[in-house]
Amino acid sequence: MPQAQHNAREQGLAGALCPMVTFTGIECHNEWEITFEEIHRNGAIPYAIYNYTNYTGDECYLAKEGLEVLVEVSRFRADRVHFSKRNGKYMIQGVTGPNEYENNINNNW
Repeated sequence: MPQAQHNAREQGLAGALCPMVTFTGIECHNEWEITFEEIHRNGAIPYAIYNYTNYTGDECYLAKEGLEVLVEVSRFRADRVHFSKRNGKYMIQGVTGPNEYENNINNNW
C-alpha cells in the first residue's frame, strides 16, 4: 500500500494508485499517457476484492487488508474527479479508457 500511495502522491493526489507495471510497487511503465491516464485499473482492484470476499466468504481479509485498499483507492478516485457547475455533474479529465485507443480524453470512466 505505501508504494501505491506514493504513485498517487506523484500526481499530487490523495489515496492510492495501483501500478500498471512494477517490480517494487512503484510505477515503472515508460509511457506516461498509459501510466498516469489509464487509471481505470484502480476500479478493477475493488471489484477483485468484492469477488474474492463474495466467493470465499473470507470476511477477515476484508476487515484486515481489503478495507484499507478500498478506502485508499476511493480517496484517489474522489481526489481525481471534480464537480462541474456548468455541466451539473462530476467530471474526470485527461484519462485513457480500458480500450487504450483514446488517449487523454475526458470522462472515459
